[in-house]
Amino acid sequence: MDKFSIQNIQRITSLTSELDYEKASSLFLQLRVLEKEDKSYESIRNHLRDLIKEYETNNWTDENSVTDNQIKESDLAEALVQAENEFYQRRKDLIKLN
Repeated sequence: MDKFSIQNIQRITSLTSELDYEKASSLFLQLRVLEKEDKSYESIRNHLRDLIKEYETNNWTDENSVTDNQIKESDLAEALVQAENEFYQRRKDLIKLN
């Protein structure tokens, strides 16, 4: 079961890794479009926003405590989420063609 499926997002109490943070950020942006069409996504998007803010406050606000390893982990997580999104988009495009 995917932690970040629409049905499960409201159950998430905190983001525990850079990968979680990047997935939440990506989904937050994707839901912006859906929220305009269907207001039921508003509470989900608000919950994601709160989770993202909390993670940023806990992990990124103090520049002096940010480590090189943390930056590398962030870059890797961002690349993974981007690759995942590109995969899903290509898959979606291929399905439309058939």
